[in-house]
Amino acid sequence: MKNYKILYWIFLVIGLLGIVDLATTSMVKQAYNLDMGYVSFGSFFILKLLLGVNIASSLSVIISFIFRFSIIWLGLAYFMNKKSKMPENPTEEDKKSFKRAKVITWVILGIFLIPFSIGFILPMIANSDRKSSDSLNQESQQWETITAKDNRFSVDLPKNPVFYPSTPGQIEGYSYLAYDQNRNIAYVVKYENYHASIQESGIEVANASEEVKQKLLKLIADSSIKDMTVSNFSSEFFTYHGYSAIRYGGVITKGSENGNMKGAIILVGESVYTISVLEKTGYTADFDRVLNSLIIK
Repeated sequence: MKNYKILYWIFLVIGLLGIVDLATTSMVKQAYNLDMGYVSFGSFFILKLLLGVNIASSLSVIISFIFRFSIIWLGLAYFMNKKSKMPENPTEEDKKSFKRAKVITWVILGIFLIPFSIGFILPMIANSDRKSSDSLNQESQQWETITAKDNRFSVDLPKNPVFYPSTPGQIEGYSYLAYDQNRNIAYVVKYENYHASIQESGIEVANASEEVKQKLLKLIADSSIKDMTVSNFSSEFFTYHGYSAIRYGGVITKGSENGNMKGAIILVGESVYTISVLEKTGYTADFDRVLNSLIIK
């Protein structure tokens, strides 16, 4: 019975957190354009510190999906609670009470699962031909031009990129993360304001020589990969629409897997714009596509 009591608490906590997550989904959607609630959104920042941005993003989406079944978890919590209270030698009344609990649980599950199944299966049937065609042709998902929330820049990315604000203690800024699922390519476009750090250093970056700007760019590029295992790393300076910039690339190794990384950092006054692309399939042209579409306003 002890195991049933543990399961009761697990399902109860997940169900209650799920209700809170569902209740706050519209607020997160409006503020950050993310289809999740504040519980899932908050879990991202915790997981980010432990596992990194990419894994944290995937896990937070999974957590949000689990929370959508809060009614089911609460129904199972009710059932496990009844089960945990069953005596070793139940009376007829105990058996009847347990049967009622099973019926109630199945009714709760049915009320939720039947419309969910209909809503889930019908769109799959309607879109099966289109999805099969996309899978066979290995086509990339659609792209769109996104404009930053503060109108600082616009850039082309796969549709529906995820917006991430900077966390307390980090350099002021934000980033957009997009993922091409068909070709397994991740895209990141980041804006950072180094005003506070530059003021502390006493360097006037805006009026600094090209040599000073290049040293700063190289420092930022090196720090961006300091926590990664990177081989064949190379970099070169270039000018992007009159702004000092650095282009870099290499091979990232994580466990037994390798991924190709390409990036660019552009220095605009005391602000830095970073574009990075991580891929495994050789579509290196996508980096140039993103870089060439960037318009700094």
